Amino acid sequence: MSALVDQLQSSEYSDPFKRAVTLKDAPDYNEVVKKPTDLTAIGKKVKGGIIRSWEELERELWLMMANCYVYNRSGSEVLEAANSVSLMRGICTELGGLNSK
Repeated sequence: MSALVDQLQSSEYSDPFKRAVTLKDAPDYNEVVKKPTDLTAIGKKVKGGIIRSWEELERELWLMMANCYVYNRSGSEVLEAANSVSLMRGICTELGGLNSK
């Protein structure tokens, strides 16, 4: 699972998702998004054993994407990146299936 998170972090579209959103960048973010997460936090949860299954990883990745859609306006660069990174579900499903064999 760590390899998948590393792969996602190296994606050309992942910059907006690599680190937590700061109040400097989005002062009202924590008012809108109640469960913020990012690829760095997800990676730490995987390495720390908090995320133990492919289903948990997929759920956390979808939370990250949902936060993006809730907070950002249609047509924003961040949403364009999210649309590109939304292929994560297929990657998770594929690697999860390989892992269970």
